[in-house]
Amino acid sequence: CDKCGKLNRSRRREMLWRTPKLLAIVLLRNLTIFKDGMLHHMKDPRQVTFPQKLDISKYVSNRLNNTTYNLEAVACHHGIPSRGHCTSYIKLDNKWFSFDDINVREVDENYIQGPEAYILFYRQDSA
Repeated sequence: CDKCGKLNRSRRREMLWRTPKLLAIVLLRNLTIFKDGMLHHMKDPRQVTFPQKLDISKYVSNRLNNTTYNLEAVACHHGIPSRGHCTSYIKLDNKWFSFDDINVREVDENYIQGPEAYILFYRQDSA
């Protein structure tokens, strides 16, 4: 403590003062494991779930900001960390579409949840 000079238990807390109109959340999906005397790089195989609507109000110190966001796109990586294939899901006119090279098809919104998601793109709610 700067005031009393004693060691105290403390917690670090980071807050946003202003909220962005677009919010990109990168999920850390790559693991480095030490096994058999070697480092192995692999992708975390667990299922990823994320909300269609996100409220970040508990991370914002200025309550005048709009803190609600709508999911607009998901970037996915298929394969291993050193190589693979990227695809995306994008919401257009309240419908979800899968983009995989030249192939585009409409998908159910539940289809976008999966272990391949690694970047979530949210747009601030206009309300």
